[in-house]
Amino acid sequence: MYNIFSWFFMPFYVIFRYLSSSRFYFKIKNRIYFNLGVNINEDVIVERYVDLLGMKNISIGNGSFVGKGCRLVAYNEKISIGKNVLIAANTIILTRSHNFKDNNTPINKQGYNNKPVIIGNDVWIGVNCVILCGVIIGEGVI
Repeated sequence: MYNIFSWFFMPFYVIFRYLSSSRFYFKIKNRIYFNLGVNINEDVIVERYVDLLGMKNISIGNGSFVGKGCRLVAYNEKISIGKNVLIAANTIILTRSHNFKDNNTPINKQGYNNKPVIIGNDVWIGVNCVILCGVIIGEGVI
């Protein structure tokens, strides 16, 4: 029984694996992101397992790459990513943070701080980076 199912589903698996790594796949995926509100171009590559929260506040420039497992959280402010930016796997970019001004009040009762994140052109962000709210990364930074 196992061999019949594996024989039947193998062509679908091969086609899926081919399409999920092709430019055609990324064009379809980017069109879906664009329709959901992300300002994204067709030559941008967004790998699998990427979370884009607050999609209408995210802008990704031409020729950029967002690696597997990244999380871009743009609730009330914008994340602006320039052209030809490389964002490696598991990077987190946040536009929100907790306030922590009063030591006598618990942090979860003090509200939030929202600031935009701006990443310039031709930037390389390495694996497992965390970019917090209010950060501005200039052009050509590694």
